[in-house]
Amino acid sequence: MADKTYPKVTLDFKLTAKSRIGVHSGEQAELTNAEQIQSEGNTLTYAQLMLDVNKRPMLPGSSLKGVLRALFEPKMAQALFGGQQREGNSAQQAITKRFNGCVSVQSAFLMGTNNSEKAVTYQTHNSIDAITDTVLDNHLFSQAWVNSGGQFKGQLHAEFISETQLKALCSVLKIAQLQVGAGSKWGYGQVELSDLNVKVLSAEKLTAWFKSDNNDQKKLSDFYDDFKLENLPSEIGNITSKTLIDTWQFDLHLSSPDPILIACPEHLKMQNKPHKTEQTMAAYFVREEGKPILPASALRGMLRARFIKIICTLLPQIDCKTLQQFVTPFWGSTAQRSALIIPNATLTKEATAITHPQSMIAIDRFTGGVKDGALINVEAVTVNGDFKTACSIPMAVLKAHPFSTAVLMLVFKDLLEQKMAIGANKNRGYGRIKGKFFAHKKEYTDIQDVIDNCLAHFSSETLEDSIKKTIKEYKTDSKKEQQSEGATHD
Repeated sequence: MADKTYPKVTLDFKLTAKSRIGVHSGEQAELTNAEQIQSEGNTLTYAQLMLDVNKRPMLPGSSLKGVLRALFEPKMAQALFGGQQREGNSAQQAITKRFNGCVSVQSAFLMGTNNSEKAVTYQTHNSIDAITDTVLDNHLFSQAWVNSGGQFKGQLHAEFISETQLKALCSVLKIAQLQVGAGSKWGYGQVELSDLNVKVLSAEKLTAWFKSDNNDQKKLSDFYDDFKLENLPSEIGNITSKTLIDTWQFDLHLSSPDPILIACPEHLKMQNKPHKTEQTMAAYFVREEGKPILPASALRGMLRARFIKIICTLLPQIDCKTLQQFVTPFWGSTAQRSALIIPNATLTKEATAITHPQSMIAIDRFTGGVKDGALINVEAVTVNGDFKTACSIPMAVLKAHPFSTAVLMLVFKDLLEQKMAIGANKNRGYGRIKGKFFAHKKEYTDIQDVIDNCLAHFSSETLEDSIKKTIKEYKTDSKKEQQSEGATHD
């Protein structure tokens, strides 16, 4: 039986932000409200969101198309959204063929006419030095974000799409976990698709519209029929990306016996304190509700630094290129998105926070003595209870990189044993962090239990073997390189 084809199809849906969303235009705008931060007397600018003609935030169709395309296997993705394919053996004879897909993705616009300003927030960040991975002095940047809970109206149009392709598309849309825009490694950009409504125009109805009398004044939309979503295929593994359904999700509960200090220019703005005074002021990180958080950037920095330290300990004198081959698949780079998602850690309902003010004397880095007139006031936070963050990583990434997976388990082992610290003043006893794992509603305090119960494709023995194998290969390659250099000198 031939697969039925629909000349025209519309799919309407609603996108609800489950976390902050930021699809930025690349343009800078000035903060003009009364609470703006002043830096050296100049108005601070911020990265502007993509806006429609009414100055409301929008999610561009190109961004949504990229997100949706990544959910499908290559063959189905090309049929639905188009693409290009390079043919030919040599560079001179190679030809790039472009294919048009049957689905076009429209931009999604913020719903409501009066809530666009309330839906947007502005966040100021510290810039990070790419070489030292530390904060750059006097280098702040701000970004606009759509707050969690913001709702967008989206629509897809399809032409001459087969019923099989339409069912595949609807099946994926109903279960997909979408992530769009900037900050995906921090858990930003998560959206939930709901209220999917599909209308189809059959070839028979299209012919009837053409033959209808103009006096009837019937619109083409009157000839569309509702497409039933009850009988969609339950097995979608052959049409979707494996990362859609095979992801390791776990919660981290983090606590500290010490005060925590993470510099936050936003807190200084809220307290109406100047950013730079004769007495340097630093404050802990907070969010809009005034409750402290552990920002995703600080968490990732702490875990990533320990990840690199463990690799460099296992493989002494490793070169930067080889190091990045182990680091990039998990933590990302400027050219590759991070596979490990770590959002901001927020306080649990039972946790309480107390401000911990303290005055310190600045030290002259050259003389090692007290620096005259440089008193440092800090506002750290002491928490009685836990911070909580929901993390995830595709199982396909873990299976493809067993050595990096083993190193990640060693990082989490150190976290469970309170061998890491976060934020500033670590040399003064600040910021020690102890972690607990929660997966499948069960708590794990030992890394052995985490591996045995959460990583079905691994065991402690296989992870240990992958480390030994990598070390052996690294020593063999280093020995060959030394022999090659010796022969060259001879």
